[in-house]
Amino acid sequence: MPVTKLYFRLPTSDFFNNLGVKPIISELDIIIDFPLPSTIQKLDQMVADNYKRYLDLCFAADVDTVITWGITDKYSWIFDPNYLPATFQANQSAQQFLRPLPYDRNLQPKLARNAIAQAFQRAT
Repeated sequence: MPVTKLYFRLPTSDFFNNLGVKPIISELDIIIDFPLPSTIQKLDQMVADNYKRYLDLCFAADVDTVITWGITDKYSWIFDPNYLPATFQANQSAQQFLRPLPYDRNLQPKLARNAIAQAFQRAT
C-alpha cells in the first residue's frame, strides 16, 4: 500500500496563531503516487482518507479556510505536460489514477467530496 505523507506542521500553525495570523490552506489537492492501488475505487478511498486526515489536522489548528486547486479532475493542473509527474508521463495508463479533486471529470462527486464535507461538518 502506498505511504502517504502529511506536510502540515502544527507547531508552525501554533506560532502563527500566537501572532494573531489566521492560517489558510490554499491549492489543496491529494495525489497518490506509485505504487498505485489496484483499482480506482481503492484510490478514491485513499484520497478521501487523506483529505479527512489532513483537514482534521487543519481544523484542530484553527484553520477555517480551505481552498482546493480546482473542483474537478477535468481541469486539474496536474494534467498539464509541464507539471505531470514523470512517473505518470512514463506510464500513460496510470494517468487514470490521477484523481486529486472532489469531483471527477464528469463533475460527479467522489468520496473526496464527502470527506471534505464531513470534515467541515465535524469542525463546526
